[in-house]
Amino acid sequence: MKRDSENIKRDLAHVCWIGGSSGGGKTTTAKALEEKFGFHVYHHVDKWMGGDHARVADPDRHPAMVRFREILSHMSVPQLFETFPVDELVEGTINYFIEEFEMVVDDLYELPRDKPIVAEGSGILPGPVSRVTKPNRTIFLVATEAFERRRRSQANQESPEPWFEKMIESSSKRREQTVLQAEHLELKIIETDGSRSIEDTFDLVKGHFGLS
Repeated sequence: MKRDSENIKRDLAHVCWIGGSSGGGKTTTAKALEEKFGFHVYHHVDKWMGGDHARVADPDRHPAMVRFREILSHMSVPQLFETFPVDELVEGTINYFIEEFEMVVDDLYELPRDKPIVAEGSGILPGPVSRVTKPNRTIFLVATEAFERRRRSQANQESPEPWFEKMIESSSKRREQTVLQAEHLELKIIETDGSRSIEDTFDLVKGHFGLS
């Protein structure tokens, strides 16, 4: 449903937003907000990778979403990285998230309003979010390329698959675009390189959100 940005700001004033890149600490931080402050957590990845949003995408309004839906109907994620150029994947994924954002907002409207909500995920981009909330309700947690590479390598002790490097490059380029846009919009960014504890990152986030 198409809604006015100012109305969304008013209606979803109880929502905090955590965007960023893979490995930045988004999900861990959101879970900590749930445990310590009673937030309801909205995980964007459940809707994106789960396919709920893609299934209802309209070809006229959501061409990037429909294209990804059709590709992934006959191709695995590794095959996706093996087949397409990195720049094409980055552009397509960003366009997907931009088209999808209205669906994310619709999801949040449907959640109970008896507790605060934190919406987290790498598909939460600075541009769309900046139009529906205030800077002190938004933060971006981004992992450095070295940290993401190390984390993913540790998760898979075997030799990296051929598509691994393209996945890292794709993630790095999306991260760069997120940081540039967040900086331009003067939104808070926290970089994760492994030198800061999870607890310290959480303290920075809750301080930004004004939680004591």
